[in-house]
Amino acid sequence: MRSIAFTLLVMTVCMGQVCAPPGGGDGATGNGDIPDNTDGNNDVVNWDLPDLPSLAEEQAAIAPTITGMKTALAAGDTAAAARWLVPESRDAYQASFAQTPELMSLLATALESAQLMMVSEDDRANDNTSRRIGDVEIEYDGIVFHATVVKVDGTWLFVKL
Repeated sequence: MRSIAFTLLVMTVCMGQVCAPPGGGDGATGNGDIPDNTDGNNDVVNWDLPDLPSLAEEQAAIAPTITGMKTALAAGDTAAAARWLVPESRDAYQASFAQTPELMSLLATALESAQLMMVSEDDRANDNTSRRIGDVEIEYDGIVFHATVVKVDGTWLFVKL
């Protein structure tokens, strides 16, 4: 387990409870335990979360997404390519792919160099699902591009290419 260090903004309100920042005030231990003095009894709220997968583990986990997108694009299959995008982006990209099929082939070629370069810490989405955000680096013709990806329910999806 590792402790999550909270930013000053998050430290002021923890899950609807007023809390002191780790390492300061009201006996906070600084190791992820934050005193909860909302009822006057100085109970400690433990904010230890399980370790998240490493970048190397996530690089292996995103491989099926990159391969799936690349294969769909190379085949000219707009619907299959759209499945590797977050739902809110699918229609726009599918329409764009349908209008410019040469773009699909170009993107398939560019994805040959795609590599996950960065992942965020655990990010709680508005719908209370656990998500991670990452950056995929794509080099094409000497130019480096970046694509945003998000891990939703264990599957990496492209947000934008």
